[in-house]
Amino acid sequence: MQRHALVALASVAGFWACTCGGTGSQIQPAQQPKPTIEVKTLNVQGNDRTYRVARPPAQAVGKPLPLLLVLHGRGYVAEDAAAVTGFDSLSAQEQAVVVYPNGYNGRWHVGFGDVDDILFFRTLIDRLEADYQIDPARIYATGYLDGAQMTYLLACEMADRIAAVGPVAGADVTTDCHPAHPISVIAFNGTNDPAYPGDPGIGVLSFPAEFERWQRLDGCTGSPKVDDSGSLVIRSAANCNDGTGVTYYALVGAGKEWPRSATVSATKLIWQFFSAKSRA
Repeated sequence: MQRHALVALASVAGFWACTCGGTGSQIQPAQQPKPTIEVKTLNVQGNDRTYRVARPPAQAVGKPLPLLLVLHGRGYVAEDAAAVTGFDSLSAQEQAVVVYPNGYNGRWHVGFGDVDDILFFRTLIDRLEADYQIDPARIYATGYLDGAQMTYLLACEMADRIAAVGPVAGADVTTDCHPAHPISVIAFNGTNDPAYPGDPGIGVLSFPAEFERWQRLDGCTGSPKVDDSGSLVIRSAANCNDGTGVTYYALVGAGKEWPRSATVSATKLIWQFFSAKSRA
């Protein structure tokens, strides 16, 4: 299996250290803080489920941190999701707990099988809140490929715990979605991705129709803003219930990918969107 290259998110430090020698000087950039990495196990429904945690090397007592769940696609694992998205760097720089859960037998169970992944995620969040200082109003989820499908399901079923979601390169296969509370959504899809047109015959909406669906679910009013550069179409709605928002990025001509160009970085844009949202 081909592994994706790690997305480098670290920016050059604004502080420079000088080490002076006898005949000259050497200038070196300050070291960026690195997150602490842990791999843990949680038993749910009699199954041992593992998850990878990236957390800041130090955390002030009494200062709860946001939690970001990052879901891999089918055939991948937590380490792959960390490499594709580069969210580890965010953990130390932005002071957040980033968790990459592993799907049972390498996949997520969205509406099929006897594995209850909604129960797993509820139990996982409970454990993370017990193990770390997590701000319950700032819990977010993003996912890639099949992980995007699971992320959409979390939006439908766990809006009581999650403030915002960011599915990437995956369709919403939920046909009956009734979030308990408004929830913010940011999504990315290439127009050449087979998931983009959906399959309306079986209730899977196209990417643009999904944007309209979440507008309705979040009670957004007024006409959405549409920015069309020819290679990128951004649809956004901000006048939504409880301060939520919906933003969809359509990459014209792109396929099934995690956007990471200088123009469109899903990692950067997702975190910017999430960091402005909290659950009411």
